[in-house]
Amino acid sequence: MEKPFTEIHATAESQLDGKPLIIADTRQIADARFLPETFENLIKLGKALSRSLRYLEAIEAYSKALALNPDSLEALRLRAGRYLSTLQTERAIQDFRRTLEKGGDALDCRYRMGLAYYFQGDYENAMEEFASVLSLADPEMAIALIYWHSLASLKAEKDPSLLHREVAEEAVGHHYSYREGVSFLKGELTEESLKERAEAESCDMEYSMKMYALHVRNESQGKKDTLLRDILKRDEYWFCFSSLAAWQESRRQ
Repeated sequence: MEKPFTEIHATAESQLDGKPLIIADTRQIADARFLPETFENLIKLGKALSRSLRYLEAIEAYSKALALNPDSLEALRLRAGRYLSTLQTERAIQDFRRTLEKGGDALDCRYRMGLAYYFQGDYENAMEEFASVLSLADPEMAIALIYWHSLASLKAEKDPSLLHREVAEEAVGHHYSYREGVSFLKGELTEESLKERAEAESCDMEYSMKMYALHVRNESQGKKDTLLRDILKRDEYWFCFSSLAAWQESRRQ
């Protein structure tokens, strides 16, 4: 599978922790910079920057585009996603809410609003957002909603009431690591089996999704672990949601 980012790309530290960003522009970014700052060209620049994980600069481009066309649903949704990717959670929630008001997709927006609340540590609001759109989801998205709702429930010391929902393993598509995390929380996979599957993963994103579920379960049982540190070491996909959750928890600690 092709990676969703360019070979030259920003680090988590530059986007989440204020460290300097010292990388060259890709050809796509350089070309977009030379174009007149029309709405369409600013969207093009924001997308090129996003491909290099330069999310903070992408936010600037999308904000300029919105200044030119305040009613643009596309620019607002794009900026909302980049706010979420940089853990600017309150701004993300505001943009996703406005996107919804303008007719944006409810499943898309409320799932990500739930993640923003989760990253804030507002687990009950996160649970509400995830549960509110479960009926709209196909199996691939349903397992993601169940995963995050269950982790939020454990964080809030509430009953993970969506865990009983059955989602066929063959139907979850690329969210198979969410499925394995949910299976572990349901007691269908042992801790040892989940760890073995995680360690066998060559993809840092899949590793993170599995190990973060184990970390939250351990935490809910009062067990100490070093899994947040382990997740953050495998940082090629630092922008995936489970890695962002690990980053935010580590920062709070």
